[in-house]
Amino acid sequence: MTPDEKEEQAKGRFVVLNVMRLMALVMILFGIANALGRLLPEFTPWLGYVFIALGMFEFFFLPNIVSKGWRSKDDESLM
Repeated sequence: MTPDEKEEQAKGRFVVLNVMRLMALVMILFGIANALGRLLPEFTPWLGYVFIALGMFEFFFLPNIVSKGWRSKDDESLM
């Protein structure tokens, strides 16, 4: 893989991780709004708490899991 290809791959992965975090933040905000009864009040508050928990997992842990998967694939391609 050439240095330009590696840079493009790194840029793409950076964008994916940041979009993932942004979507997690949206999920957390949706969960807060639902828990307070602002969105979908018929599902308040349990659905909001589920969205908050899933959003926090996605924000804090999922990018690390995805990047470790990328790292292991990169290590395999070096052999």
